[in-house]
Amino acid sequence: SAPYFTEYVKQQLIDEFGVEAVFEGGLRVFTTIDLDMQAGAHRSIAEYLNRSGDPSSSIVAVDPGTGAIKAMVGGDDFQDSKFNLAVQGKRQPGSSFKPFVLATALKQGIPLSEQIEPGAITIPLPGDDWKVTNSTRGIGSDPISLWQGTIMSVNGVYARLVMRVSAAATAATARALGVASSLPEYPSIALGAVEVSPLDMATAYGALANSGVSCAPYAITRVTNASGKLLMKNDPDCESAVSPEVAYMTTRALQGVITGGTGRRAAIGRPAAGKTGTTQEYRDAWFVGYTPQLATSVWVGYPDEQKEMKSVHGMRVSGGTFPAQIWSSFMKKAHSKVAVTDFKRPKDIVDVKLCTISHQPATKNCPGVYSSLFALSVVPEDSCPLHPDLALSPKKGKNQSSVSQTVFPEQAAVPLVFGMQVSDATDLLENAGLAPRFTFEYVTDIAQVARVIAQDPTGGEIVAGGSTVLVTVGKR
Repeated sequence: SAPYFTEYVKQQLIDEFGVEAVFEGGLRVFTTIDLDMQAGAHRSIAEYLNRSGDPSSSIVAVDPGTGAIKAMVGGDDFQDSKFNLAVQGKRQPGSSFKPFVLATALKQGIPLSEQIEPGAITIPLPGDDWKVTNSTRGIGSDPISLWQGTIMSVNGVYARLVMRVSAAATAATARALGVASSLPEYPSIALGAVEVSPLDMATAYGALANSGVSCAPYAITRVTNASGKLLMKNDPDCESAVSPEVAYMTTRALQGVITGGTGRRAAIGRPAAGKTGTTQEYRDAWFVGYTPQLATSVWVGYPDEQKEMKSVHGMRVSGGTFPAQIWSSFMKKAHSKVAVTDFKRPKDIVDVKLCTISHQPATKNCPGVYSSLFALSVVPEDSCPLHPDLALSPKKGKNQSSVSQTVFPEQAAVPLVFGMQVSDATDLLENAGLAPRFTFEYVTDIAQVARVIAQDPTGGEIVAGGSTVLVTVGKR
């Protein structure tokens, strides 16, 4: 029922005890596999990839707190191919590598609220220029927060970010978290231009789930001989990779990927974090994510060739399609009897209200504020320079009133208000954490009078909390 896992275990036993002992020595081998999870992994793949000519998929699930491998699907048919995609199959992870850049930036004191230009960019490098474009729609040229750049997977943001934190530091973070594959230290590492295995990715994301503590993956718990004598025992091998604060803030951003970003199809109805990944020309697609109890990576692609997946069941295969759906299906099954718990918040994490204009700690005079997470050690000291608190100035009169402020979320999904009455559209947009601004346009159709006939941004786009939504209303 778990042939690739069994072969993985068998090879480790041969390396440890030799061929003769493994096949003729009467060894009793106890492993980490959860056969219910294993069956669920096979079923989840079959739910979505079930037609002739479909790409293959690999799943690896690990216990973040121990490194124990709970499920491993290494291919479609073990009899057809013994090559284990979960361990031996190394492919580019695309944007699912971005969390390692994010964690590196947070380690260096760059906050989630950092404003970074998102547009396409050409970066001069020795030997050749690095040209980076965006696949995300609706990205303008105005700076956006690192939080937004993460949940919308904006390449321009991450190209600029890796040049600040360095490719070498990013590779070091990925290795510390648990990526065992070789990592060349080039800037393109930020966008996943390296080759890793699904086991690498599940392990590294598991460290983020485990408050920054990375546990080496293992499949064998103990081995005895025929008479019961203990020959081998594996205990969890864990060490700190990043601080709990960095792991938590990275996790919060990756939760946004599922709740309002590129990974919405991965939602499982409980706290979860993850990231999509899609390589050039749709040749590889990933979703890697975790709950506090389980970290799972899903890869979809053609194992024998770099074949484009531009029409599978009539759609382009990105990380937010089949991989996210397979991940969601598997994780729902795996958690069916697991109590719902949230990620542990470190005591040195604080919420700071920032001005929506200056992105500095807000005063009571800022017209709008949003909340962002900071490690206590890097909370900005200076308050908003654009809206100083006049109460601190001796020139302020006794009767001067303060400007009221509205607290906005870090990011918001724009609701579709087309066709609604003004009052209903206002309520819906404000409840979503957005600021409606109305204009009026003459219409000939009486049914459009006093109703929304256009909006910008349109419904479904992800924007910064407090953003203005221009709403056009029909009038006679």
